[in-house]
Amino acid sequence: MDTEVKAMFKDRQAAELALEHLVQEIGIERTGIFIAAHGDGNTSGTHRSGADARSSLDESRGDTDPKLSGEIEMSVACGKEDTERVTKALKEVGARLSS
Repeated sequence: MDTEVKAMFKDRQAAELALEHLVQEIGIERTGIFIAAHGDGNTSGTHRSGADARSSLDESRGDTDPKLSGEIEMSVACGKEDTERVTKALKEVGARLSS
């Protein structure tokens, strides 16, 4: 791979959607995509979404509530010819590109 594209996400749902687009639509190998909490702490993002969001019927989950202490970081290894498509796919699901 020639290039690394880095992006930040506010929630886990957006990062997972980006992963799906990159693998299924662009053909990026899953082994070329790295997703982790940004920083040292465990986090599910900066706000609830998707499976992390509670419905009005849910009871408190106590200590099992998602950790909302930072963004989700993604690094994508791709060929130079795919950089524009990767960047576009990340932006479409709400990523903030980082260096």
